[in-house]
Amino acid sequence: MVRGMKLRRKRMKISDDSGFLALVDPDAYQGFVDEDWQYDELLARFRSEMQLKHALVWGTGAEGMWRVVVRSMKECSGFRQILGPIVVSAGRLLITNYESLTMAAQFEDVSLPEEHEAGQVIEVPSGGY
Repeated sequence: MVRGMKLRRKRMKISDDSGFLALVDPDAYQGFVDEDWQYDELLARFRSEMQLKHALVWGTGAEGMWRVVVRSMKECSGFRQILGPIVVSAGRLLITNYESLTMAAQFEDVSLPEEHEAGQVIEVPSGGY
């Protein structure tokens, strides 16, 4: 999934009720926008965090339950792909959905990963990918 990343293959299922998934550095990602955020403000936050290399956000093309397999780029082929830089600051990445991103955007005390996302954390060496 990420070039240069050495990791064991990891499989998970992630719900997607809104057509977006994301790979984020939960230790660097600044999710809070405002208690009454507007959609354009949220998209601006996504763009900003992507420019800072804290996140990659992509459209899935459909709502539903997604089976995600995380593996090295050499083995990569899939229904959808996203390419872009990301920096791992503390040895972990999170695959998350729009619903968790919006919770973090609306509530300052919500941090990622949320409790129910513990199985969606991937341990990787810190650094740029």
